[in-house]
Amino acid sequence: MAWIPRIRNVTWQENTDLKKSLVTYVEQNLKLCEILDFIESEYPDYAWSHRTLQRRMAYFSVKYVDSNLDLEHIETAVKQEMSGPGKLLGYRAMHKKIREIHHLNAPRNIVYDMMEYIDPEGLKGSDYTMSLDGHDKICGYQKIRVDKGTETGTLCTMQAYLKHLHTNEERAAVDSVIYGPSTENKIERWWRELHHRMETFFKDRLRKLLENGDYDPTNVIHRNILAFVYVPIMQKELDIFRENVWNTHRGRKQKDKCLPAGVPEHIYHFPEKYGGKPCGITLTEEQLADVCDLSGVMEVKDFIDTEFYLNCENYIRIADIKPDEADIAYLYLKSKFDTI
Repeated sequence: MAWIPRIRNVTWQENTDLKKSLVTYVEQNLKLCEILDFIESEYPDYAWSHRTLQRRMAYFSVKYVDSNLDLEHIETAVKQEMSGPGKLLGYRAMHKKIREIHHLNAPRNIVYDMMEYIDPEGLKGSDYTMSLDGHDKICGYQKIRVDKGTETGTLCTMQAYLKHLHTNEERAAVDSVIYGPSTENKIERWWRELHHRMETFFKDRLRKLLENGDYDPTNVIHRNILAFVYVPIMQKELDIFRENVWNTHRGRKQKDKCLPAGVPEHIYHFPEKYGGKPCGITLTEEQLADVCDLSGVMEVKDFIDTEFYLNCENYIRIADIKPDEADIAYLYLKSKFDTI
């Protein structure tokens, strides 16, 4: 049999997208084997192996930990996070945000020390609190589990409709929705994390506005100003929490539970690595447009009137407002509208 020489593709050296991908996955602190799964999927034109990945990371100077970072840069990043919802995070979650949001691959112990230096009372040590996990329920494939709240009706109808399109079986569509008490929903645990790590920050500030008489919930202008200021800021923080805190955190193995241990983002994209299989349903754009028309979900009005939004933008560019400045921005806008 004739020997066919292997053709080497060296264009990876000039591929800036490849370098960005490697930097992103390292900032997320994924294991090399997990990075390899993503990279092989995204850049199939290049040959890949564990050793090849390491060599190319070295070529691009992509490192998990940079011990030569300026401490002032780390301090600035930690202070910025702790001035907002980040003050509610533990040092592990803070370490993730410093890596992924501020692009500083600092050692975790440095982030811990910096948090203790900035707020010694806010960072408790080991054994300060002993936490107990609840019992996680297991949900079947291609199903949604909800309580019988008023907000779930449209969602359940869309789920059943799309499942019926896929299987053409009425029973399968009906079984794709499971009703039960909210206390048995696995997402309830996520809401708890969100409350303690982000929501409390905003609730405290909103409560102060109310208690100080600066916000009247019956006043339409007050409600609109509050929406203009807080909705975009909270949405941005929610996206950060979802992408940089939760979806890239590493879940540990739980005893006697048939749940995969690993990073949610990796588990979702590569379920076969964890003994699972892809259960998504492929839908066409026409089918999605059809269900949107039938449900009316795209007709939901924006959270604020366009004219009022533009009036507010004349005074404040909301994209520049940080979470800890939101109450100040609200009071400033309120003073402007009070004089009109």
